[in-house]
Amino acid sequence: MIGKTHEKKFIIYVTGWRGLDNVCMQGSAGALLLLSFYAFTMNAQAKLRDSRKAYCISLRDKLSKSYRHQASAKSSVDRRWINGFMAAGYHSGLITLQELKLECLSAYRSVFKERMTEAQEAQLERRLSKLCVEDKY
Repeated sequence: MIGKTHEKKFIIYVTGWRGLDNVCMQGSAGALLLLSFYAFTMNAQAKLRDSRKAYCISLRDKLSKSYRHQASAKSSVDRRWINGFMAAGYHSGLITLQELKLECLSAYRSVFKERMTEAQEAQLERRLSKLCVEDKY
């Protein structure tokens, strides 16, 4: 009928979901919507966390390979691909500029068994800053 609202009761059992065990919840359809939004938000956050973790693992590997290649090469190494990979990670929100710098420093130290010089670190900061510039149109 028009003009009347029918509120239906529901029961939700959640077992082992985000640390909640055997939760029984009764309420209206609005509460169900709120719970489903919460589940969606938690799922989205978990996916973002997993994506960030996978990106960082991949970045570490790619940086290590790049630095190993640089150590064994007689001439300069083409860094366009790794630069693009780092820029894509930054612009997609998977990694921050500070985290990029730390990953580069860590990879360099693991390959060369020494820290970057201050000049190399300054050059790295300039390179990362150029990669991570936000276009303002």
